[in-house]
Amino acid sequence: MGYKPTAMYINLNNVIDMVILKSAYEYRAYPSKEQKEILNKQMYLSKELYNRLLEQSKKYYKETGKTLTGYRMNVWLTQLKKERPEFAELHSQVLQNVS
Repeated sequence: MGYKPTAMYINLNNVIDMVILKSAYEYRAYPSKEQKEILNKQMYLSKELYNRLLEQSKKYYKETGKTLTGYRMNVWLTQLKKERPEFAELHSQVLQNVS
């Protein structure tokens, strides 16, 4: 009688779940009416900026055959802020995140 190895199956999903620490935090905001108006305006401007950048990117690609880089988008953002002062109300980091 010899030694017979037995097959052992390990469900790796369970092992991975045990190793990875999953944590999440959830916060609830209760903005005032004035704060809601400001947030809505900022979201609207972000949406408008995104659409303008998309349009600019498509136009640039048609003209040059190259994609518009993040650096060029940020240069264009500074010009846009001078032309349209309402975009200057958004924080510069928000503008760059949209681009």
